[in-house]
Amino acid sequence: MRQFVYYAIILTTIIIIFLGYIHYEDKLATITADTEDIKLQLPSEAIQEEVVESQYELGGLLEEVAKQNEEEEEFLLMVIGSSAVSSTEENSSMPQLLLPQFKTLLPSQNVALTVIDVKEATSSEVLADNYIEKVIKNNPDLLVIEPFLLNDYDQLSIEDSLENLETVMSELTEELSDTLIVLSPPHPLEDDKYLRFTNKMKAFAIEQKYLYADHWEAWPAKANELPKEKWHSIWTDYLMDFFVN
Repeated sequence: MRQFVYYAIILTTIIIIFLGYIHYEDKLATITADTEDIKLQLPSEAIQEEVVESQYELGGLLEEVAKQNEEEEEFLLMVIGSSAVSSTEENSSMPQLLLPQFKTLLPSQNVALTVIDVKEATSSEVLADNYIEKVIKNNPDLLVIEPFLLNDYDQLSIEDSLENLETVMSELTEELSDTLIVLSPPHPLEDDKYLRFTNKMKAFAIEQKYLYADHWEAWPAKANELPKEKWHSIWTDYLMDFFVN
């Protein structure tokens, strides 16, 4: 009887050890899989900051605003507009293409980027939904505004759109006296109403002495046939020339 109990204890111990080993292997495999998932979720940008060779030299408007804010540790670039400002893969969008150029030209400052995509909101909705208060609160050093043309032209009259733009600019210039504010239209469209709307917006901006970066000047014929990445590349190149020359 004692022998039976002795062997039973040995057998039970072996079974417990074996089951423990299986549980340990399963747990180890789970931990490994979880770790691999975490690694996959880490963007490469968080590990290594992008450095680019810039074809530009610091000058013009960008140099002026940088000197004006040189005592500040951070230089904030902000872009606000319709989804035209982010209508492609994030890394290929105009704001994201501007960022490494700014970092290269302003090495002594921590250049940060904030993008506010109002999506399909018209200029009236932008004012009603306090987007402008968000811009003021962030207090950017340089602000690029796509003046919501892509959303306004088929939903508002040009008179209402221009009145809204005047309100936006009045609030911003009053509250952000040290901010360089530049208006820049969205991409061209083969639409006569859109073209007339945009031309009137440009004329109004020039009349009011707003800075207006008209990248349409750099677009080739049949621009709509280009891929969206190219749209943003043309827009970025034009803005950089506008800022530094």
